[in-house]
Amino acid sequence: MTARRLTFQLTPLLDLLLIVIFAQFMDVRDATEHQEHTSSEQVHKLEVDRDGTASQLAALQTEYELLERRLDASQQELTESRRSAQSLMARAFSMEVKINQVTAEREAIASLYAKLFDLPDDVVAQLFARDNRRLSSDDVEKLRSRFRTVADQTPGQSIRHLLTIDEMWKRCDVWNLHIKPSGLTVVETGGRTHQFEAATAKEFEEELYDVYTLISSHKTLVILLLSYGNIDADVYEAAIDGLPRAAERMRSDSGGRSRFESAVLGFSEAPPVQR
Repeated sequence: MTARRLTFQLTPLLDLLLIVIFAQFMDVRDATEHQEHTSSEQVHKLEVDRDGTASQLAALQTEYELLERRLDASQQELTESRRSAQSLMARAFSMEVKINQVTAEREAIASLYAKLFDLPDDVVAQLFARDNRRLSSDDVEKLRSRFRTVADQTPGQSIRHLLTIDEMWKRCDVWNLHIKPSGLTVVETGGRTHQFEAATAKEFEEELYDVYTLISSHKTLVILLLSYGNIDADVYEAAIDGLPRAAERMRSDSGGRSRFESAVLGFSEAPPVQR
């Protein structure tokens, strides 16, 4: 039997192997490039997400700080509001206490004022018995009636009466003229004191007018109230006649800017208390 010899051509096989290896290389390279591209996109996306998250975190941090500052400011405002409220409450309480005190004082004054003028008729008569030649029976009866009216007032009415008098004091000047038993006339004009003697009505007019010239300003109404002690008749007549003449002269001299009214209060052992 004749032996056969097998002959292999390695070159074509080698070429085929190279082709297969190159094909696999290309496939692996493409896969690698695709994976790298995909990974790069993912990395970029993650970086974008990271940057967005960082921006959001910064914005949230800024907003948090702003809210924290607002909260601090609100707490300070609340504290100040509480302090103001406490201060207002304290002031309101103090004002209420003062109002209650003033009300109580007014009520007490009003009650005392009514009691003060609740005088029996015999007491009223005794007050003017020493100088009844100066007051007529009608004058005494008017005074008695006035005492009764004041005594019958309620506390509220008495308070209104006192407040009315107080407002009158604010809007007018009151000169208190008192003639002492020695014949010396003492004039109280808003804290200033003037003295003079007058034996006749003309002298009384001149002396009182001189007092008027010493006062720089006058309110729109000036009331001259005359009282007297146990004086002689000629001194009394001089004052009674000279007082209205002096008031008229002062009224004329003021050019109508001030009114001067006079009134005779009558007998009084002591001069009235000046406000």
